[in-house]
Amino acid sequence: MAQALRQGRQRFWRKRAAGALVAILAFVGTLAPRSKETRKFKYAGGMQSLLRDCGGDLELKTDALTFRCPDGTETVPYASIMLMQYRPSLSPKIRKLNIRWEVSPAAAMPIISKKQNRFFVVIYSEAGNPKGLVLEVAPKIMQPYLAEIELKSGKRVEVYSHEDYY
Repeated sequence: MAQALRQGRQRFWRKRAAGALVAILAFVGTLAPRSKETRKFKYAGGMQSLLRDCGGDLELKTDALTFRCPDGTETVPYASIMLMQYRPSLSPKIRKLNIRWEVSPAAAMPIISKKQNRFFVVIYSEAGNPKGLVLEVAPKIMQPYLAEIELKSGKRVEVYSHEDYY
């Protein structure tokens, strides 16, 4: 009788331990780093030596926007932003600035641009020299960022007019 009671207790505690282990693993799974597929933004060009198509996230802090990917980060203070655009390709206005890109966005641009905005371009000034950051992002992902970027930076994002965002 005592042995049967002991075996019953052991089974009970094994089941509880297994249930707790499953709950812990499920919780830890939600904290795991996101895979490359869930990264929303791709680095298309800029002033840092990041790999082109490096997938990452755009963080909108109180004083700067920061692009983070596994290869590194690029931070742009809101106060230094001169121009922001969201277009299917680089505009002639940006091409005329003659920016000395560390990673040129020209290779990421389509030869024949489609009618879908894909590139978020930020032109900023550092020590009087124009610099740039170009990120590739889908319109559905970019839409909620537009208002927040405009609010925090105090500057307007020029959106190519064929798509409705507001």
